Amino acid sequence: LWELSIRAVRHSDAGLYECQITTHPPTSLFYILSVVEAQAVIQGGEEVHVHTGVKLKLHCRVELATEPPQYIFWYHNDTMVNYAYSRPFLKVVGRPYGSTLIISNLTWEDAGIYTCEAHKAHPDNVTLHVIGEEKHAALHKDDGASDSASSDLSFSYCLTLTLLLATWLAYGYNEDLRVRSLDKQR
Repeated sequence: LWELSIRAVRHSDAGLYECQITTHPPTSLFYILSVVEAQAVIQGGEEVHVHTGVKLKLHCRVELATEPPQYIFWYHNDTMVNYAYSRPFLKVVGRPYGSTLIISNLTWEDAGIYTCEAHKAHPDNVTLHVIGEEKHAALHKDDGASDSASSDLSFSYCLTLTLLLATWLAYGYNEDLRVRSLDKQR
């Protein structure tokens, strides 16, 4: 029995391999070796926007793995979540090729970058933005009636946009005058 063993497999090791038995006539068996890189993938987008007080589940699965990873760790802003956090509302549930991070009662402190890192796989991350309920209520109207918070916020946005536009126009106008005066000096 002959065996080919490749250590520290690289992409360049992929290809067609031949095992030839020295009989008359020679007998050959051909094998195709495909080299894949496992990667952790957090479902959803690169950014998540969630309100305070809600329950959040981040699902991570390991794709292209040839065997279940020995571990899958979650990190929050470079601090391991699986064992380092002592928050009562945080829980990690593991599966053979995946893991779920559950945060039961989101707070402002939960905002940041979450990374899913699996053994022998490229990590993935997501940025969590935590939004307060009062801001959400001011931005969205449920019954179509105007409330003072919404109209104050709209007025504030309009005033900010007007000031930005005025500044831009003034800068553009001054820049135009400076260019004209330089042309006249030449």
